[in-house]
Amino acid sequence: MNQTIKAKLELLPDSPGCYLHKDKNGTVIYVGKAKNLKNRVRSYFHGSHNTKTELLVSEIEDLEWIVVGSNIESLVLEINLIQRYKPKYNIMLKDDKYYPFLKITNEKYPRLLVVRKVQKDGATYFGPYPDVKAANEVKRLLDRIFPFRKCGLHEKKVCFYFHIHQCLCPVVNHVDPQVYKDMTQEVKEFLTGSDKKIVKELEAKMMISSDNMEFEQAAEYRDVIKAIGTLRTKQRVMNQDLKDRDVFGYYVDKGWMCVQVFFVRQGKLIQRDVNMFPYYNDAEEDFLTYIGQFYQDNNHMMPREIFIPQDIDKESVEAVVAASQEGNLLTKAQAKEVDTKVFTAKTLKFSDQKDVEQSIVKLDKELSAEKRLSSLLAKTQIVQPSRGEKKQLVNMATKNAQSQLQLKFDVAERDILKTTKAVENLGKILGIPKPVRIESFDNSNIMGTSPVSAMVVFIDGKPSKKDYRKYKIKTVVGADDYASMREVMTRRYSRALKEETALPDLIAMDGGAGQVNIAKQVLKELGLSIPVAGMQKNDKHQTSELLFGDPLDVVPLSRQSQEFFLLTRIQDEVHRFAITFHRQLRGKNTFSSKLDGIVGLGPKRKQKLLTTFKNLKAIEEASVQEVAEAGIPYEVAERVKTTLSGPIQENENWESLKDNVPLLEGKK
Repeated sequence: MNQTIKAKLELLPDSPGCYLHKDKNGTVIYVGKAKNLKNRVRSYFHGSHNTKTELLVSEIEDLEWIVVGSNIESLVLEINLIQRYKPKYNIMLKDDKYYPFLKITNEKYPRLLVVRKVQKDGATYFGPYPDVKAANEVKRLLDRIFPFRKCGLHEKKVCFYFHIHQCLCPVVNHVDPQVYKDMTQEVKEFLTGSDKKIVKELEAKMMISSDNMEFEQAAEYRDVIKAIGTLRTKQRVMNQDLKDRDVFGYYVDKGWMCVQVFFVRQGKLIQRDVNMFPYYNDAEEDFLTYIGQFYQDNNHMMPREIFIPQDIDKESVEAVVAASQEGNLLTKAQAKEVDTKVFTAKTLKFSDQKDVEQSIVKLDKELSAEKRLSSLLAKTQIVQPSRGEKKQLVNMATKNAQSQLQLKFDVAERDILKTTKAVENLGKILGIPKPVRIESFDNSNIMGTSPVSAMVVFIDGKPSKKDYRKYKIKTVVGADDYASMREVMTRRYSRALKEETALPDLIAMDGGAGQVNIAKQVLKELGLSIPVAGMQKNDKHQTSELLFGDPLDVVPLSRQSQEFFLLTRIQDEVHRFAITFHRQLRGKNTFSSKLDGIVGLGPKRKQKLLTTFKNLKAIEEASVQEVAEAGIPYEVAERVKTTLSGPIQENENWESLKDNVPLLEGKK
């Protein structure tokens, strides 16, 4: 468990919702739901688990969560998130199938079915359910309570289900269709939690059967009542209109704004978008600006409806949404002005007929723009829900915006406290003032080739990348680490003295006593008094101990302390920066050195070779024809192959190959 996860575990809310586990690449590897996010997510990182869970936990490098209003909302969201991300550990739900729903058909004598697609057919849908097994369990229970039609419409006799009281056989028995309408309404109430009436009726029937000594029938009613008890989870009726909606919520605090957008597609919450940024104007104005920029992005297709909070001006949202889609369209106030201008232009008498025609054309263009605005707003409606399920969606978006913004502050505060405290403690341990600015150096070369050095800067315990510096070694020949370090430090601090730029409070050398002593000598020669420490590594190239003092001695430092973690980050960062620079330089030099001096092979043709073959080995293994086909003239391709691979072996097809390659200066 890394530091990021440790910090987030302490900030989990006591709310229902969904959580997303991510690996080191930021890929979602597992999606789950929980009645209490704090308890459920923490359980992954405490206690013993089976092999599968241990494997999952071993890959978790980060996590996110989405707070919802109820357990059933977390279930629906979990299913939609699994459909979207297809996490590899959600084995049961990661296929491409549609998730099952319960459907009461829109027929004279309705049926109760399990289906995988929701259609606009007037039927009533409930769900979705996590898998077909769960949907079938609910259907079996409903079949025992509500005798919907199981048989066909052309039956001549009652079916099997009639005998077990699960079908009324309406065609044979001429059942009133109103009976089915009443049953449909009861199912809606039952699946939305209003099951007390049905339970009372079943209890009454159970008592009557028991009094009549029909114990098997009484047991059947008892089992149904028990099954209802296990199913007492509120289900949400699927939204019949299946409209696409974007639901906005926002929250502001401490000069920052967080905007959450829930994307509802086909009646399902399938995705969210989170953005946090500092705001400098009125919060409402910046929110309106955000919406306008949001829909300028072509990736955000316009939905049928946009839900916004009550405190935002609706007409302003309509204007910015329209403007972002159509460019310089007219506002409603301008539209009225257009109508007035058109009327005036058509009624005034101009002395010049040409002026009249030009005015009409210009104003007609403005009017057509206003019509486009009206057309767009007719397609996309801006809605400010005031109650019910739609209002809950806006509240959910706002609640998540608040949660994410608070998380940012809490994590940032914890990081600041940890790093600031680590810097302060490091100063106390070394007996120096707080080392606000720490600079660190490292060398990199391979057998003395392409020697480089690098410097990184940490301010208040955090990397300041704008202050990083790269150095090519100019005066040292071969692999002389100490001489290279002397050159680089002399260049760095001579220039700092000359330009009067900031000096460090502590120099942390990537190395042991040798590197520290070189640094001290350079500083002494320049007349500088800056504390120097050495970050010594063990045989596994890991930060091992801190050297400091005069004479140098090992500073006792707990490996679990924040000070040790800070030094490790500094040493890892300077090593990464140095070796990255060395690889870049070495790759450039290696490619150029063997190709330099070849007549006819300039920088552009070298680049063509690099683009086509990626490396020198691939060029060496290629034929002359393949080199020439990269856009290199035939004679130059011959020289490249001769330089890299030795003499070219002619073959009987050589003359025919020459005719199919580019020419050099118009000659074969």
